[in-house]
Amino acid sequence: MRQPLLRLLALNGLAGATAGVVVVTGLLGFDVGGIGRLVAASDNPALPIGMMTFGFIITLASVAMGTAIMRIGSDDDDQPAGGRGVPIPIPVRVDPRR
Repeated sequence: MRQPLLRLLALNGLAGATAGVVVVTGLLGFDVGGIGRLVAASDNPALPIGMMTFGFIITLASVAMGTAIMRIGSDDDDQPAGGRGVPIPIPVRVDPRR
């Protein structure tokens, strides 16, 4: 891949997909909320496993890719938001009648 943006998206999408598979494996393996037993007792366990895996892959891959896109910045990333450095306090007068 010669396009750096496509490479960035592909790598982060793959990382998110891997995280999705790990989450589903952990949920089923640790039987969180009895979901492992429920899936094992179903007539066709491949269907709920596939649906959960698909949902987690789509969700976590999208999050990873979106985060990667949002982290792309300019060269002056060391500046805080607003670009000024330390915020300046502004004095506020209080009306005692209120």
